[in-house]
Amino acid sequence: MYFKNREQAGVFLANTLFEKFKKRKPIIVAIPRGGVPVAQPIAYLLDSPLTIISARRVGSPSNQEYGIGAVSEDGQVWMDYQELGVLKIEQSKIDQSVDRTMLAAIRSLKAKGVKEITIAVPVASECGIDLVRAEVDDVVSAYTPTYFTAVAKWYEDFSQVEDKEVLRLLEMANNPPVKDYFAQEVEIEVEGVKLMGTLTLPKNNKAWIIFAHGSGTSRNSKKNIELATKFNEAGFGTLLFDLLTEDEGRFRATVFDVDFLAHRLSMATRWLKRQDVWRQKPIGYFGASTGAAAALESCALFEPDIFAVVSKSGRPDLAKSLKRVNAPTLLIVSEKDKQEIELNEYARKLIPQAKLHIIPDDLEQVLGESKDWFQSVLNRFRKDHHVDA
Repeated sequence: MYFKNREQAGVFLANTLFEKFKKRKPIIVAIPRGGVPVAQPIAYLLDSPLTIISARRVGSPSNQEYGIGAVSEDGQVWMDYQELGVLKIEQSKIDQSVDRTMLAAIRSLKAKGVKEITIAVPVASECGIDLVRAEVDDVVSAYTPTYFTAVAKWYEDFSQVEDKEVLRLLEMANNPPVKDYFAQEVEIEVEGVKLMGTLTLPKNNKAWIIFAHGSGTSRNSKKNIELATKFNEAGFGTLLFDLLTEDEGRFRATVFDVDFLAHRLSMATRWLKRQDVWRQKPIGYFGASTGAAAALESCALFEPDIFAVVSKSGRPDLAKSLKRVNAPTLLIVSEKDKQEIELNEYARKLIPQAKLHIIPDDLEQVLGESKDWFQSVLNRFRKDHHVDA
């Protein structure tokens, strides 16, 4: 399975399209009903209007599920003449209604005077892309498998989209909410285990912050969500995910196995890097409790290109490779916890680029210190690596 649902496919596709259209404002045209859930996040993240164009498939007389052509709302017709020949069907019997909806929609757009057309699909066969490419200016497919069967095979949920859902999405696209970020639930497969996460993408993403939760908390904790939301509002994309499955979390030995947690965090980081255009953005870690140790160990052993780390009320002393951490690291500790201050001071002396901030136990101050750290380090990172904003 490649996509969880149409919405996730749309977010993936939006990032594939971002570089091409970031300085333009294309009109996003969806073919209802199934195309609308894919198109809505694209329109939102590209800050573009969304409209629809109707086209209907025509099936073979002997099997209505087998498409042989299509007709658009304004009567533009496309038909597969090769299939007509194989089926020995006369053209005059097909012209009244036909399948292959996208090709009919393309002809309809051309008839309306559209000057440039880019077709974007989450998944398609190579022959399907070749067929469409001859009709348009560009074709973008997020995934083109070598062995392509039915489109539904590449989705976990490919259920039918109802008319009321189409209307809701169109309303949302053309009257977007005030927030400038888009969130979705994701599944991260790590060596046969599925880890649940929440991936949030701002319209102008500066960098990614991956949360590494400690023992006794999860991606759904109120504090983590509040911190992530504030990062999103500041222009940082976030990945909140559970390092352990529910069953794994029941075993104390696993909860405190920093090597195991660091490996999991590294696998999630590599998953994020594989998400097409997203891999162009720097990635930082925000860790708490044992999650902070996992973040530092992951930096040291697996992910040397992490641009910054923030540890909040963490146990960095549990990491074994602190001297090998290259990322600038901010250690935030509550002034009330004397033992934690000592443990973090120990870690500060070992981490080459580390600062220790002792502050009141106040969420707003934690947020301010963290945002300032990520932003200042990101500015230096961009300058050193010649990365555009």
